[in-house]
Amino acid sequence: MRAAGFFDELGNSRDRRVEELARRVLKGIWSEMRENAARGANSGRGLDLLAKQLVALRSALKTKALEVHLVGHSAGSILLGHLLKRLATPAGAAAPVEISSCSLYAAACSVEFALEHYLGATSSVLPIRKLHLDYLSDRNEKDDYLGGVGALHLYGKSILYLVSRALLDVRKTPLLGFERALDPAFANDANQWSESQLANLKQWQAAFKGSKHCVTAPSVPINKKGKTQQAQHGSFDNNVDVIGATIARISGKKPVKPIEWLDY
Repeated sequence: MRAAGFFDELGNSRDRRVEELARRVLKGIWSEMRENAARGANSGRGLDLLAKQLVALRSALKTKALEVHLVGHSAGSILLGHLLKRLATPAGAAAPVEISSCSLYAAACSVEFALEHYLGATSSVLPIRKLHLDYLSDRNEKDDYLGGVGALHLYGKSILYLVSRALLDVRKTPLLGFERALDPAFANDANQWSESQLANLKQWQAAFKGSKHCVTAPSVPINKKGKTQQAQHGSFDNNVDVIGATIARISGKKPVKPIEWLDY
């Protein structure tokens, strides 16, 4: 146990150094990415144009219902959050376009962002019960090493941990894609989260009435023959169970046949 504790401390010390380096080198890139996503909702930009086209399509359908289902992975949660906020305030007298479902895989947006963009004003667009969160267990997050495998890795946790602890303004910001951000047992854990973010975390946990789908197995199926790969941040679009469940939510029924392969 003493040896294990020593190596854990050694790994944490290494990770802290990587986080400090990433804050200096990569934080600006992550910030620019978030800024670009926000600008996409400005007049004449991509998200604004998409919102206007959805409103126009609904009008063109007249009596037919318009179903819009959103699926976003990682930073896609930021992009879709801005789209939802844009849809909630359509130009002119048009009523908001209601989203039929929204599935977020390993959401990299902060809980604070989610409070603003997935609750409140956007509830007229996306009722919170129609939000589905697919995410890795915390054990899988910590086994999703960056920059190598096994003992030879650069960072001993997942990309979400690096974002939370290095690339945002507040270190240890809770992200929507963390299992622990959705678990009330960690709502007051100042070792896991910045104390300045605990109020946001409690507010989200109290308000969230959607569905949670945690990937707990260390490996996930990627084809009908039983081939698997490690449960990682990037494995959601390879996971036949996750994609199959998403299709079933959208269609309202199970696929006619199971997904054959997502091995790519």
